[in-house]
Amino acid sequence: MEARDSEIATMGRWNIEQDGLRLESENKTQTSFVRVVYHAAQLLAVLAPSELGRTKFFVKQDDLWLHEGNKGKDIQFDEDGRSFVVLDTARLYDLTRDSIFTAHELYLIPDRKGAAVHGFSFSDNCVVTTLP
Repeated sequence: MEARDSEIATMGRWNIEQDGLRLESENKTQTSFVRVVYHAAQLLAVLAPSELGRTKFFVKQDDLWLHEGNKGKDIQFDEDGRSFVVLDTARLYDLTRDSIFTAHELYLIPDRKGAAVHGFSFSDNCVVTTLP
């Protein structure tokens, strides 16, 4: 699994579809993920839940859980401090916000088969976006 700047890499069984990647297997051990390497102050992603219903994507940046200082608007935390976003519908999700424009690795770890990653959007400090 290797990724260069602006490329993605996957671990696990993912279907490549016309509009993105869809997890093909269960992920109870959280070993399947999508990783993207990027330079930005903000990362947004178009994500879709599994056809089985509500889906959770765990989110790590630079191999660490997010925190209040770098989380996007849609990020929540569980009782163990793990960062995640809950998907009820396919849409653009605000995942990370960093104070400086620098290189990062983002890991998206879905909790169920059928979850999809459709695309990413990146912003520098001048155009950080606030989603409604």
